[in-house]
Amino acid sequence: MKKAGFIIMITACLLLWPAVCLGGTDWQVLKTEAFTVFYPSDLEEVAREVLRILEFYRPQVEKLTGNRRYHLPVVIDDTGIAPNGLANPLLDYVHLFWYPPKAGLLGTVEDWNALVAVHEYTHILQMTNVGKGPKILCSIFGNIFSPNVAVPGWVIEGITVYSESQLSSYQGRLNDGKFDAYIGARVAADRFPSILDATFEPHEFQLEGIYTYGGLFFNYLAQTYGEEKLAEFFTVHGSSLRSLDQNTEEVFGKSFPELWEEWKAYETARFKDFTIDGERITNDGWYVATPVVAVGEQGERLIYYQREKQTKAGLGRSYYRAEIVARNLFTQEEKVVVATTSSFTLPIKVRGAKLYYGVYELKAGYDNALSSGYGYYAELREKDLQSGKDRLVLAGDLRAYELLPDGTILYASALKNGFGSQLYLYDPGAGSRLLFEVPYLVDEMAADEGRIVFSARKKGENNHLYLFTLETGEFTPLVATPYGEYGIALVGERLFFHANYQQVYGVYCYDFSTAQVYKMTTGNYATEPAYDEARGELYFVGLHADGFDLYRQKAIFSPYQLPAALPTRWPDWTGEGVAAEAKQGGYGDNLRTLTPKIMFPEYLPRDDGYVAGLYFLGSDAIGHFPIYQVGLLYDATAGRWGIDSLVTLNLFPPFLANLGYQSFADRPLYLDLKYPLYNRLSPGLSAITVGLACSYGTGFGAELVPSTAVGFNYPGTKFNLELQTPVEDLHYAGQGKRIGYYGGVEANRLWGNGELTLKAQGFIDPDKQDDVFPRIRGYQKSLPAKRGGVATLEYSHPLLQLRTGSWLFSLYLEDLYASLFVDAAVPDEGAYQLAYGMEVYQELKIAGAWFTVTLNPGISFGFNREGEGFVVFTLKGLTL
Repeated sequence: MKKAGFIIMITACLLLWPAVCLGGTDWQVLKTEAFTVFYPSDLEEVAREVLRILEFYRPQVEKLTGNRRYHLPVVIDDTGIAPNGLANPLLDYVHLFWYPPKAGLLGTVEDWNALVAVHEYTHILQMTNVGKGPKILCSIFGNIFSPNVAVPGWVIEGITVYSESQLSSYQGRLNDGKFDAYIGARVAADRFPSILDATFEPHEFQLEGIYTYGGLFFNYLAQTYGEEKLAEFFTVHGSSLRSLDQNTEEVFGKSFPELWEEWKAYETARFKDFTIDGERITNDGWYVATPVVAVGEQGERLIYYQREKQTKAGLGRSYYRAEIVARNLFTQEEKVVVATTSSFTLPIKVRGAKLYYGVYELKAGYDNALSSGYGYYAELREKDLQSGKDRLVLAGDLRAYELLPDGTILYASALKNGFGSQLYLYDPGAGSRLLFEVPYLVDEMAADEGRIVFSARKKGENNHLYLFTLETGEFTPLVATPYGEYGIALVGERLFFHANYQQVYGVYCYDFSTAQVYKMTTGNYATEPAYDEARGELYFVGLHADGFDLYRQKAIFSPYQLPAALPTRWPDWTGEGVAAEAKQGGYGDNLRTLTPKIMFPEYLPRDDGYVAGLYFLGSDAIGHFPIYQVGLLYDATAGRWGIDSLVTLNLFPPFLANLGYQSFADRPLYLDLKYPLYNRLSPGLSAITVGLACSYGTGFGAELVPSTAVGFNYPGTKFNLELQTPVEDLHYAGQGKRIGYYGGVEANRLWGNGELTLKAQGFIDPDKQDDVFPRIRGYQKSLPAKRGGVATLEYSHPLLQLRTGSWLFSLYLEDLYASLFVDAAVPDEGAYQLAYGMEVYQELKIAGAWFTVTLNPGISFGFNREGEGFVVFTLKGLTL
């Protein structure tokens, strides 16, 4: 059996080798001594710039983290209009998404490639800073034993936010002002986040959570104790097997909880006078955005705005709500006019009885392997406010848009291989045509009968305000400072916008008739203005401890002198000496990253012996082999060695294959194939996936399990259907072929602040050797039948938010939940089983070495069909 299995595996590998080579043909490589950059061929300019940036800032990041690296794999991915990056110290790679964020998404951004590359590079150097004893362990077992990996998330993200903010005085989230405003709002509410809240991240609005808290905390440490102490801390902790606080005391003279209290006192004094202007008129919290004042059908004054919120209804069960709300400014009544399961990516525009908005959508075909070829694009949609009909207008990589008076739509897309935008004009009758390619990244547009205004940025600068000439493509500056100006709204002769002058967000106004700038707010945070000219009122988005909401005040125009500071001059990445001479590489460089990254021992005791051995794990950098494992095991009972191997193949995404071999299994060779036929973020049919699982053993024949999964997603409701048909050769049991039929449905509905769940499974599998029915609550044994079904109706609801714990023992009690349930198991013949009762369980989090374990201990009690009571202690929903 072993010999046959190895022959099959070798044959499969030989057959797949041409596919491996083919999968690498569109990926190019540039490398220096420090970095190996992989990129799709159409992102070469981005890759070269990233490499120059990394080489230029390498000494600075090395000094900050006390570490350096060689031959670090850096992958440039195309995931559509999704800006992001990630660093994996365990599998040893960095991935950077090329798409630059719009202003405000990650604060003000002058140079996206510099920000994201330095941020992720700092991650790698911080988490792989090891020395002395830990270095020996890491050289043997991999970076799972790096002490600087096993630190709270706010440490990991805090140093990177601090690092990204050292590149420029006007870029990076510590130079933006939003983080400051949020911590000021927490001070004003007397709810300063505890170190436990930051570590365990309870389900509540926290802005960017560990990024916010960690970034500001590390900034405080650098200012108070000196930046050099940060590198010293990572070096001391990375070379020690002592506790986190012991190493912190060695470097700073105090433990982290003591330093946290110091920081709290500092921020409390700094924000003792924190205020938000005006009157708060909504109470949703979380996220509201893009308010627009309009006139309704009956002449009523309305304000439309986007609202996004998450509701936690159970353990690991959250419901995301994305809505557009119309609020009557006279009665203050609200009505949801759009509800979606996607997220908003374009602002609201209202023209008469038509409302326009944009959402993210998902599709395959992008140049990335990490996300299985999936990426995001934008859908611009039109909602008829009278009929309620919602239709698609445009789809693509839309970054900004505006409806012009003649009925056409002007929109912008970001250039992919270079900096700038392509400007298009869409005519409903003639389609889209390219107007201009410009060296500005356009984020926002506003137009009226006589003007078109952009918020856009040049390379190396923040967003400024420009008057755009449609006939010539000319950009004429209106307001330009080192800071960011965006959030534009055009009302008559006035252009309203917000800016983060002196790192405080406020609302401003530019008067076209006088070229004068006015300041409209004086508090600590105000953005996204909407002006009601008829009533002389200003609406804007303010920030408080529970999130963003709409505020209102009488419009006051105070003349304002723009900041006179000069913009930061970015280094010349192309200058000689900035980067070492890069060399071309090939796909072999990616194959070389397949060397094992992690080794861990395993020991499993058995009644009559044990199984012990070593596992080796790894992956490639690009993601064509996302994960593999090879286990060398010894079975003491059988007295023989064996192999437990698995490789995931992602050569032709989104098609995914898992190929494995387990020596000790009856059917040691297995192959699992998955193909997503359909994926969508918007309401309705959300996913269709087909699969085929195959396993084979010489003495047991083959088993095939074709499957189909279908999902539906609506605001507040989820529905999933799964079908499986296992086909098995039973000649080893003296029988013929076994065919089984399994079907399952699950429906989940947000009900109040809880969740109503219905689960049902049906099966027909008369020839299966093992049990078919699962055991339900209230019974010691499952039904012996081979045909029938089980069902569960359950309602869960949070009872109490504890939000407390122990820093010393790394424990955190988050929420207490209760659920009412009814379980039933019904065979095709014979007696059925029925149980009903209640469960109470506590959400308990334990901080592990490089992950957080969520345990949910609880108690289940009730009665079964026979009238017997039961009380069972449970451990519900273990997650990592």
